[in-house]
Amino acid sequence: MKKIKIAIWGINVVLIAVILFLVLGNGFKNDNNKTDYKTYTVQRDNTNYFNGIVQETDKQAVSDQPKSEDETLTSTHVINGQKVTKGEVLFSFYRDMSSDLASANAEIQQAQLAIQAYNSTDKTTADKIELSKNQEVLAEAQAKINKINKAQNRT
Repeated sequence: MKKIKIAIWGINVVLIAVILFLVLGNGFKNDNNKTDYKTYTVQRDNTNYFNGIVQETDKQAVSDQPKSEDETLTSTHVINGQKVTKGEVLFSFYRDMSSDLASANAEIQQAQLAIQAYNSTDKTTADKIELSKNQEVLAEAQAKINKINKAQNRT
């Protein structure tokens, strides 16, 4: 029985030795796998200091004065020195174009009457040509009214 205890103790000592060897051996190997970091200190470069006034690269002068005699300033949306963005309305102008609108409306009525006259008569080739001309005149007169309306309220 004494020999069995000695054999068991011997096996235990050998197992402990093997376990210690493996643990300590792996610990040394893991130390070699670590990345070595180096720390550097970056020196400050000369900082440039400038004196002066900053100016915009794109400057555009605007005026609240009407472009023509029949045009009047209706409203001002900004004050002098205020910062604005591109596309922002600064001023609104109104131009009396009632005579131009009346003449364009007369052209439209004349073209509509000609089209109605075509629709009430027998249709021949000449009438069809006349109808297309009248429709073209009507479209041009309507485009003229749109243009006048845009010019009347300038911003």
